[in-house]
Amino acid sequence: MRLNSIPIHRIRERGIRAPEDYDIFFGSCPQGVCILDHAGVVQYVNPAYAQIFRQNRASMIHANVYKHLHDELAIDALRMKKYTKGYLQTHIGDQKIHAEASPMFDDGEFCGVIVMYQEHEQTDNQIVDISGILKKEMKTNPFPEIVTQDQRFIRVLTQAKRAAQTSATMMIQGESGTGKELVARAIHKYSKRSTGPFVAVNCGAIPANLIESELFGFEAGAFTGATRQKKGKFELANGGTLFLDEIGDLPLELQVKLLRAIQEREIERVGGTQPISIDVRIVTATHCQLEEMVDEGAFREDLFYRLNVVPVELPALRERTMDFPVLVEHFTRKTSKSLDVEQPIMTDEAMTYLQAYDWPGNIRELENVIERILIFVDDGYIDVNDLPRNISKHYTLQKSSQPTTGLVNLSAFNDVASFDSYEREIIELALKKHGSFNAAGKVLGLTHKTVAAKARKYGLRD
Repeated sequence: MRLNSIPIHRIRERGIRAPEDYDIFFGSCPQGVCILDHAGVVQYVNPAYAQIFRQNRASMIHANVYKHLHDELAIDALRMKKYTKGYLQTHIGDQKIHAEASPMFDDGEFCGVIVMYQEHEQTDNQIVDISGILKKEMKTNPFPEIVTQDQRFIRVLTQAKRAAQTSATMMIQGESGTGKELVARAIHKYSKRSTGPFVAVNCGAIPANLIESELFGFEAGAFTGATRQKKGKFELANGGTLFLDEIGDLPLELQVKLLRAIQEREIERVGGTQPISIDVRIVTATHCQLEEMVDEGAFREDLFYRLNVVPVELPALRERTMDFPVLVEHFTRKTSKSLDVEQPIMTDEAMTYLQAYDWPGNIRELENVIERILIFVDDGYIDVNDLPRNISKHYTLQKSSQPTTGLVNLSAFNDVASFDSYEREIIELALKKHGSFNAAGKVLGLTHKTVAAKARKYGLRD
């Protein structure tokens, strides 16, 4: 069977995973075939591959391309998630092998690469370029300022960019540190208001008694200390975009005034009597579950629907598994340049520890950790010993293979953790599995307010 007669798309349709199933397609191919998952672990090799490289097929399964095969072309394809081709020089008779690697995507999510090998004597037209089939599933990142190759995240950003062309209000939701302001700035940059100002306000960082004057400005003599007139953020953002971060922290009495400003497109300064017309595009962001706050009476329902015309949900770092090595590389390179030091090399073991960590602070925490590491590393390599203790300790607990008793999981050394550590893990697990404070509370036998308070205590939703 020639390779160009194989219906590659049927692999995804049938959900084939077992080696004997792959043999249906590749068992009699004259070219060597190797299928690697997203981590570089061999899932399948066909008989032709075993013959070309003089390998035992059974021993190849579950081998790691980084540790055992040293196939640089396959490694490049895994790292870049792009179609790659070239030649390999083997130790077997100095034979030259032509190889082509194509990324595989399942519903837009990167799941590995398929590599085709042929001896140099074979004609080039015997190799099929399957990249055209697989690349149809890939989408291009619409915001180059945001580092990502995660196809699900790219779909979110694509919708955000499309909505940016309109005048609709947009609400960016996501955990603290997921890059909400970065996305808001990208929305402004690619909107029709890009030549206007971008004004950002953190509603949670301004005292309640000052936020009204910050947003709407004030007239001279409006209150003690108001010796002169001052424009508020709405006026400063006129003709551009006003980004209201942590909108869930806006006091109820100010929510009424914000709703009126959006509806009427005019404001009044504190102490003023004349309305001022405004032309502002509102983009908000929050880490709170505003729907639950509406149910509790802590956030106005009519304002919520005004602000949530176009929702943009940002994934947490732990959900962007395909992006992690790319982000580590990006921040290592960026921070090395800012610190004026040579960029160190991250060992595979250190990367494994980093990937096993939950990253409650998301992208912001990762960037800070990379900076801390680079300040102290001095031998050109980032190894496990260079990582913060909370990250290495977390991995030690995660990789424990000791049998557990009852519901309590001990570390590899049978250590008992603090009660807060267990409580944090339980709350985090319930929120991951059930999504909301209400649902998690029902499972745990707690009120949703208690779950919300504990989530804030342990930084799970902050």
